[in-house]
Parts: sequence; C-alpha cells; structure tokens
Amino acid sequence: MSFPSISSYWFPRTARGNDTDGQRLISIEAVARGGRLRYRTAAPGTTASSAIVAAGILQRESFTRWLTAPRLSPRKAGKVVSTLLDIQLPFPIDTCEHAVVTLAPSPDRQGTAALVVGARHSDIRARLHSLSAIGVDPHILDQEGVALWSQWNEEYAQGAPDGTVAVLYFASDRVTISLGRKGRFLAAHTWRNPDVDAMLRSLKPYIGNERNAFPWFLAGPAAAQERTGAILRILSSSLGLPPAQTVHEPESFLARALARRALNGLSRRCNLRSGPFEHGTERQRRRRQSLLSAAACLAAGLALCGLNLAWRTAAFHRTAALQQDLHALAVSVTGNPRLVPPRQELFAARRSLQDRQQRSRPFMAPFVTGLAVPLQAVLDTAARNDLTVESIILHRQALVAHGCTRDFSGCDKSAASLTKAGWTTRIERKENRQGENLSAYVLRLTLPDENF
Repeated sequence: MSFPSISSYWFPRTARGNDTDGQRLISIEAVARGGRLRYRTAAPGTTASSAIVAAGILQRESFTRWLTAPRLSPRKAGKVVSTLLDIQLPFPIDTCEHAVVTLAPSPDRQGTAALVVGARHSDIRARLHSLSAIGVDPHILDQEGVALWSQWNEEYAQGAPDGTVAVLYFASDRVTISLGRKGRFLAAHTWRNPDVDAMLRSLKPYIGNERNAFPWFLAGPAAAQERTGAILRILSSSLGLPPAQTVHEPESFLARALARRALNGLSRRCNLRSGPFEHGTERQRRRRQSLLSAAACLAAGLALCGLNLAWRTAAFHRTAALQQDLHALAVSVTGNPRLVPPRQELFAARRSLQDRQQRSRPFMAPFVTGLAVPLQAVLDTAARNDLTVESIILHRQALVAHGCTRDFSGCDKSAASLTKAGWTTRIERKENRQGENLSAYVLRLTLPDENF
C-alpha cells in the first residue's frame, strides 16, 4: 500500500484521474491532506490550476513486457532494457515511447527482471487527440493494465490470498483483464468486444489448481450491466470459479487508480506522454527539479567549503596552542628562553638533555650495566659473610670496597665467591682498629673491558 508524501501534512495536493467509457468522461479527484487521501467526483472545468491531470492509454493501444537481464544488477539492467525490448518488438523501438516501471530480482535470483510499458507514437497521438476532443489535456498518460492492478493492490491486497488475482474491467468499448500475484503485476489482456472464448483462454493458464481460491474482481462502468453478468456466469461455470466480487464503486475504479498514482508519483514511472509528447507543465517541473538539484548541490558545496574553512581555522588555533605548549616545555627543559629559537623547540630540548647527560655521566656511572652488576654482587656477598662495607670507590675498570669484619675468613669467602662469578678479585687485610676487636679489609675487583 502506498501513502501520500509527508509534504501533504502541510500542503494539500490534488490530482485528477480521467477515465473514458466510449465518449463519456469519468473524472475523479484525489486530495492528499493531513496525511489522508480522499476521493471526490470532479465536475468539468473545476480542476485547480495546480492539480495533476492524469489519463490512461488503453491496454489495446499499448504493451507491457517483463524482460530479464541475466547476471546483471538492477543498476546495470536498467541500461540494457532498451536493447532487450528492441529484440522483442515487432516494430522499431524508435517509433514508440517506453518506460521502466519496476526493476526487481528475477524469479531464479540470477539476474534482474524489468517491467516495461510502452506505446507506439501513432497510438499515443491518437489517444491524446481523443482525450482532447472531450476536453482533457493530461500531464501524465498512465498505462491501463498496470493502473488497474495497482488500485486493486491498494484497496484489497490486505488479507487477500497469496495466489493469482484477476481484475476484470468492463466498459462500453472494451474489456480488460489485469492479473497479478503477491503484489506483482503479471500481465494484462484486452478486447474491444467481450470474447468469452478468448477470455477463457487468457484466464486458464493463471488459474491452475487454485479454482476454489482464485479471487477475481469486477470493475468498470459496465460492471452492473446484464450482459456483463451473463459473461461472468459463463466464465465462472466454465472455469469452475466462485462468483466474482465487485469492487467498491466500480465505475470510478480506474479513474481513482489514475488519480492516486499521479498524486503519489507512481504514474510518472510509466508516463508515456514523454519525448515529443511531453506536456509543457511536466517539462517545467523537470526543469524546476533540475534547478532545485543544482541549488542543493551548490548549497552542499558551500556547506562543505564552510566546514573546510572552519576545520582549517580550528586546526590553526589548535596548532598554535600546541606550539605554545611545546615552547613552554622546551623552556622548562633548557631553563633559558634564549636557548629555544622559534620552531626549534625539539632540537633545543634534545641538545640541552644531551649536555645534561654528558655532565651527569660520572654520577650515573654506578647505574650503568657495567658497574651495577658487580656493585650489587659485592653488597650481596658482604651481607652473607657478615662484612661491613664502609665505602666503595668506583673507577672505570675497578671497584674498591673498604670495610671491617669480626672474622677475616668472611673476607676470603667473599673473594672466592666473586672470583667464581668471573671477576678478578684481590683482598687485603689492614691493621686492627684501636680499641675494637675488628679487622679492616680492602676488597678490589677488576672488571673486564667488555663491561664498557
């Protein structure tokens, strides 16, 4: 089911659908307002200047085709529809107008199926002439079979079975059958005069095993005529179908379809008043749409330019703020603003840190890998052997520890442990301290060159 566009909540829109029963005109106006769609009978000459005027080209004056483009997406299939249609038509495609109504996946899901409607230029010209003779100048020339199925789908699809549905339209000058299944238009057939045998042949392939569940509906200005009832009884008896259901207000059924489709934009998909037959109002509408599209693109471009300018300005201010923070950090590292030239903060900070590292190298020597390991080893072995370490002198390739102990044998044990660990060790015993029962010692470790 289709709905009026959201703009109809604020701005009422009107479309007039015009059907013909011989030379008699049947006009219905569809008005969308407040989110609702309502119909009203239109009196001749009362159409608003802003209303969309729609009429239908008869099924016998036009054609419908389902074309399949194997292994093509809908976007690509739309570009080859003309070529596929040209192959199937018995006349040159240049002598007709056609439109693609629907692009959908093909039944086997291996490609795209396209519903195409069209009519020869001579038939379009004749239809416009006949409509002009009764005072109708349509903006849109819709296709009768598709419009009939679309209106049934709008009014009766909810709660209907999933099988094939037939809509039989009876007028004084024609009979048209439109068929669809699960919301999808299948085909349409038409006759100038009721031909029961031809109608039976057309319906049989679609009924299959659905005889008791085959819904068929009656519409059209001649729906209530006795001759129509007799034809339906013959069809029902021959096909074994239940009685046909009559649609609500059957006389205006097609006119309602044309008005609703024009109002909702559906008819523009299959508008056969195109090319050399395009209405001036439709041409102006397309130009307005082109101008609006161009204006929208221009507005979008200006918006992008504005966003780009705003982004650049924000980025500039952000960069300036980061530059100030970086300068302040570099000054805090160097300690002197004069040593930090603009745009050279990183270089100045790195040079200051290198100078500071060079000056602090003697103080950091105990913590480099070459001295840290033997230093820790001396402290550990002194603790294990009850040695007191009073001072440690660090040289580039030597470590000299001074201390005292109550038992000098602990010094020998420490020296042996360090020698076993791979260092050259020498232990010296000094004089005992006066008044104390302590032995002084000097422990010297010589480090190999690879530690440096």
